[in-house]
Amino acid sequence: MAIKGKICKIAENGYLQNPEDWNREIADGIARREGIVITDIHWKMVDFLRGYYCQNKDVPPVKILA
Repeated sequence: MAIKGKICKIAENGYLQNPEDWNREIADGIARREGIVITDIHWKMVDFLRGYYCQNKDVPPVKILA
């Protein structure tokens, strides 16, 4: 898949095969292909989740998100 001039491999489940390819432009391009417009509130959640994962190498428990 080409997004903003960058070729990214996308797995059957829709995830990037190479997480290092991720950036906001790529995320926005994938979202737009799905008919989603990412708003500032979405970016806050994305930034939190990515930060949590990078620090803990795991997804946060649901109770943290509530």
